[in-house]
Amino acid sequence: MPIDTLSTTFVGAGCATYCGLIWLTRFTPDPADYPITITSISTIFGDNAGWNAPGDHINIYVYTDDDDNPANGASAAGAYVGYTMPAPANTFTTIALPTPIVVDGPGDVLIALTNPAPNIGARPASAATGPYAGRSWVARVNESGVAPELGQVGLVQSPLGVPGLTGNWLIRATGTNASGQPIVLGTPTRN
Repeated sequence: MPIDTLSTTFVGAGCATYCGLIWLTRFTPDPADYPITITSISTIFGDNAGWNAPGDHINIYVYTDDDDNPANGASAAGAYVGYTMPAPANTFTTIALPTPIVVDGPGDVLIALTNPAPNIGARPASAATGPYAGRSWVARVNESGVAPELGQVGLVQSPLGVPGLTGNWLIRATGTNASGQPIVLGTPTRN
């Protein structure tokens, strides 16, 4: 049920050399699922030359938004700052959040990842090869462990920010819904 359409191949996005990025996916859970407690985030750290490096850091930020447009701002709900990347592998890595993040709704849940300096991996963001679902966003950002203000970083939909990218970021989240049942943030219930 993920937004991305990963089957067997994916691409890495970034810069020719290190650059700070924020990339996020917008999920729209059923309003009855709120509040949602997010306990883990999953993504792929590709091991192609220059993509990611063991010891690089990833920061995770969770936001809520009620207008389908994170570029005009969203409310920070929680963060996990300083995750240290293991040896990259071309498969999903599940990152358990040390402190679960509770998001109230209704509206969208935005899961954002950043690659703070001094990382050496130049293509930290992984994406499916398409088609684009209109839910992935990207911007350049230099951050130091504080949730970036989404309305001020110049977010654009991923195909505009990464020319040639036709896919969606490989970001997924799991946790529990209001009734304590497992939930996977994936396929949106509305566009």
